[in-house]
Amino acid sequence: MTSIGKYAFRDCSSLTIYCEASSKPSGWSSVWSSSDRPVVWNCKGNDIANDGNIYYIADNGIRYALKDGKAGIVKQSISLSGSIKIPSAVTYKGTSYSVTSIGDSAFRGCSSLTSIEIPAGVKSIGLYAFSGCSSLTIYCEASSKPSGWDSVWNSGNRPVVWGHKISK
Repeated sequence: MTSIGKYAFRDCSSLTIYCEASSKPSGWSSVWSSSDRPVVWNCKGNDIANDGNIYYIADNGIRYALKDGKAGIVKQSISLSGSIKIPSAVTYKGTSYSVTSIGDSAFRGCSSLTSIEIPAGVKSIGLYAFSGCSSLTIYCEASSKPSGWDSVWNSGNRPVVWGHKISK
C-alpha cells in the first residue's frame, strides 16, 4: 500500500487497523486514521496496538481491549443484536483476562440489542455506554450501581435489574 488519503477510516469507530509496515509510510496522509482507531504495526509478528492494547473479538461477537490481565469492552459494531452475556473473563492465546470495564459509548447505537448481563467484576462503565439502545434491558450481578460507573452510563434510562444471578 503506497498511499492512503485523508480521513480514509473516519466513520469506522469500532475499527482496529492491522498494518504489515512497521510504521506509517511517507505516502500516507497525516490524518489517514483518527487517533481513536488503534493501529497494530508490524502485524505479522505483533498483536499489540499503538495504544498498548491487544484488540480481540470473542466468540460472542464482543470486542475487547486486553492489557495487564484485564479486559475492557470497547466500541462495538452497531449491528450487534439480541441477548449478550458478558463473561467474567476472556481467554486470548492461553492467557485469561478479567473483564473489568465497559468503555465510553461501548454499545452506543446498538438499537437491536435486547438484553445484556453484566458480571459483578465490571467495576467501571463509561459515559453513554448504552446510548441509543432503545430495546435494551440491563441485568447486573451487582446489587446496586458500583461507584466506578459513570453517572450517565445508562443515559437512555433503560430498565436495570440489580442483583441478577448470572448462570455459568
